[in-house]
Amino acid sequence: MKHISQGLPDHYTMLVNGSQYGLRALSYPADLPLVHRWMNTPHVIHQWQMNKPLNELATFLEKMIVDDHQRLYLILLDETPVGYLEVYECHRDRLARYYESSMDDMGWHLLFGETWFEGHGHLRSVLAMINQFIFDALPNTSRILFEPDSSVTAFKRVAGDLAYTDAGRLAFPEKDATLYICERERYFSAKSK
Repeated sequence: MKHISQGLPDHYTMLVNGSQYGLRALSYPADLPLVHRWMNTPHVIHQWQMNKPLNELATFLEKMIVDDHQRLYLILLDETPVGYLEVYECHRDRLARYYESSMDDMGWHLLFGETWFEGHGHLRSVLAMINQFIFDALPNTSRILFEPDSSVTAFKRVAGDLAYTDAGRLAFPEKDATLYICERERYFSAKSK
């Protein structure tokens, strides 16, 4: 049985405000040292709690790669890796225990690994690229979900611009999250204005 996430391409690029943003499927084990470095930077440790020794992160990534409900990517700026992205099928993810999603709903988790990339206005562009990527690749997907820690304020500032609506709080074991939902029609309607 072919799963929804398997319909996602290995590469994607999009020009936003004069910069080329892109995605490249994670190459394992080649990308392990880079992801390990990112997971051990102070701004990532707090959110991801994956500051593990290299062999433990390798075990984690191996499990993630063979889990067919998701795809792992590196986020690129002009071909330079700047972050990590997980795109997943919501109904087959732990999110389904907290929120009733439909079979075609997709979700994502991301981190910006490079400190020089953070705080320079890239978030809105990266999120627009992720939305476009998912909606382009998966025509039956009508909603994209994201559940960041409620203490993260950066996403709150750009959510409305990208057609995400606040759908309330979720109490995960490791975080108090805010669930955001982006509906396809609303996204493309807002984009055309």
